[in-house]
Amino acid sequence: MYEHTNSRMYDWLGIVLAGLSAIAVLVALGMVFLYAPREATMGDVQRIFYFHVACAWVGFFAFFVTFVAGIGYLARGERRCIESPEQKARFATVYGIVAFVTVPLSWFAIRWWRTIHPDIMTGGEGMAMTPRMVQTLLASIAAFTLLYATLLRQRVHLERAADALARLQLRAEDEKALKVSENL
Repeated sequence: MYEHTNSRMYDWLGIVLAGLSAIAVLVALGMVFLYAPREATMGDVQRIFYFHVACAWVGFFAFFVTFVAGIGYLARGERRCIESPEQKARFATVYGIVAFVTVPLSWFAIRWWRTIHPDIMTGGEGMAMTPRMVQTLLASIAAFTLLYATLLRQRVHLERAADALARLQLRAEDEKALKVSENL
């Protein structure tokens, strides 16, 4: 339920979360350009890696959240698991569950079919990560995950507000129809 008092607390928490997200992204950005060493083979072009991997992680994580919420909706049929109208909920649920299958496929594809992706973890054929590179990567992943949590929280808040508005509109229409029928 969307209540005004909860909304104020939610807004405060949302502002704090958004501020922390902004700070985390700025710190990660600073680490990418000022702290992480220049990679020997690829040079500065390699710095996109810190954003590429962090965004991929958030995409994988978002599909996982969708997967869990979808299973929850299909198992219990509760809208709290997926905030969307009933007709869209089942389609979105099945799509999200099936789409999650692409997460492990994407993860293993670069290992099964060797292309241009370097083997970053073991330092095999590609680049080996220094401790500063690992720290920068982890900071970027944390920053983008926090940003995702902020955006997801805002999206849920927006959907709950839209649901509350729809309920109020239905109640107003019902009251209007009742008054019209009483006047007949």
